[in-house]
Amino acid sequence: MAEIPPNIPIDLRTLIFYNIYQQKTIEKSYENYEKLCSATGKQPFSFEKFENLFHLCSKESLSSDLDIRLCVLSDVINEKSTEKSIKDLRKVFGKETIEKDDHDYWSERFKNSSPPFNLLTFSDLPIEIVMRFVERFDIAEIRQLRNVSHGLQKILDEEVKPPCKKIQINIRDRGFFVEYRDNFYLEMKIEAVEKKERERKKEIKVEDVAILFKEVSPELKNPKLRLNFLFIDLLYDYSTVSGHWAWNSHPEFNEARQKRIDDFKGFLASMNHKIHSTFLTMTASNVEDVATVLRCLKSGYLRKIRLTIEQESKSTLNIDEMAATDQWKQAKHVTINKLISSSIEHFYHFDTFDIRVQEISIEEIVKLVDALSKSPDFTFRDQVEKELDKKERMLTEISEMKKDIEKDMQLLSEQLNEIRIECNQAQRQPALVENEREVVKRLRLAENKQAVTKYSESTIDLKK
Repeated sequence: MAEIPPNIPIDLRTLIFYNIYQQKTIEKSYENYEKLCSATGKQPFSFEKFENLFHLCSKESLSSDLDIRLCVLSDVINEKSTEKSIKDLRKVFGKETIEKDDHDYWSERFKNSSPPFNLLTFSDLPIEIVMRFVERFDIAEIRQLRNVSHGLQKILDEEVKPPCKKIQINIRDRGFFVEYRDNFYLEMKIEAVEKKERERKKEIKVEDVAILFKEVSPELKNPKLRLNFLFIDLLYDYSTVSGHWAWNSHPEFNEARQKRIDDFKGFLASMNHKIHSTFLTMTASNVEDVATVLRCLKSGYLRKIRLTIEQESKSTLNIDEMAATDQWKQAKHVTINKLISSSIEHFYHFDTFDIRVQEISIEEIVKLVDALSKSPDFTFRDQVEKELDKKERMLTEISEMKKDIEKDMQLLSEQLNEIRIECNQAQRQPALVENEREVVKRLRLAENKQAVTKYSESTIDLKK
């Protein structure tokens, strides 16, 4: 089946779909199209080309890429009321697709101006120019810019790299909050937290989880998003248990909180691309939630994983499900807080891992050492060899020092003997006695040096 040429303007395709759903003939549609080209100062396609495009559109399903500007201009030229125009457009394209503010803006703009009508907006600027503007904005300003028009929103959501480097998403018993940060500073924080009036025992209402997805989707759904850090917290709330802080979910919130978590995981799984983040920190109540999130991240780009998993029913973790993901297999560093019952083989490929295991056999230790020694990134052996070389050099130097000290002590002992003989023969003259004292002092100093070298040598041997 032939497809609509990609170089056909979106606003023209939208207009043809609009005419088809209003059951206009090809001739009537082309006549209306010529009026619009005259009003906008554009050269129309030939009837044959328009007819071919009309037939192609009639066989295609309605695209999600819409531009209603020509449709609104057509209704204005044909003197259709604003109310009738937006009603017809919503009937064709859906109420949620056609925003009243967007429609009213174009309707008033066309009514209050004269031909040739200018259909250009900020979003019609070259993408390079738009990006030069947007790269100066923070998250909150970009959010405001998204409301200018659908065209600009599409550019911001698909072509412009979001400025945030860190996103933190917390889903709690009473609601959720999201934080956006650059490398150091808080860019924006969004909260939707329910309050419980305990005195009135008022039933807690579940907020529409679509609010959460509306808030996080512009950035997470942007294929150009590049995060240094993604923090996802699905683990209840803190509360006191026997005087200590602990993770503990309130029973009255279980259903609402679980719905938020399930819908959030469904939202992540529905995305058409993987989230790029080099570091994932996640808290969860089970391994399945972690595996779901891992599958939504870009394998190879994810380098570091830090997990806090608090299972109420089990004291140890079976991580086989998440260890089977490509994201796990290509990561380089992992930290897990819980005691692990799965095989340690799941960690052989990591450069570093910080875990607690229930038990480990001699065979597994041998395999682990063998796997690490074969790793191209394994540096421990080189470090040990360098350390041994350093210690050998130190021992050699100490050995030379010992020889020098022993020679000095030998000479000093000989000098002391000679001085004592002279003292006895000369009836201990003061000058000879002073020489004797000086030699004894030097001899004791040499003995101290000898003791220090022996201690240093023994210390190095112990460390070795």
